[in-house]
Amino acid sequence: MRDIFYLDESVLLPLASSSPRKEGLIKALEDRARRREAFCTSLFSLSFIQKYFDERDELQKCRYFLRELKPLFQEILEPNAGDLERALELRELYSPSLAAARQAALMLNRDINRLLSFNTEYDLMPEITRIPPES
Repeated sequence: MRDIFYLDESVLLPLASSSPRKEGLIKALEDRARRREAFCTSLFSLSFIQKYFDERDELQKCRYFLRELKPLFQEILEPNAGDLERALELRELYSPSLAAARQAALMLNRDINRLLSFNTEYDLMPEITRIPPES
């Protein structure tokens, strides 16, 4: 498995908003970055963030947020048909939501098994190691 952490929308959304979790998340990510830990995300998570800003008619803020966030990520993963196939398998095996299964499949198909997330659905899948972001 690759030595990289996946960040899902449960982590990105508090960073994009004025959530009370924002400061703690920034500190935790900065601490991990100082330890030279690498991060990635996906178009799934970024499209969720874009939708958040779009619903508030704040697309300029979305552009700014994405520019600020870009240096954090070693890569942004793009889904493919194989990811959907594996996601359906994960749903059959463990019954997570389709969104969690799609992101888990995207990660696993690229040899990534660790993620920072508040979403406990990932705990249903033994192939995935979910780490609470502020730990």
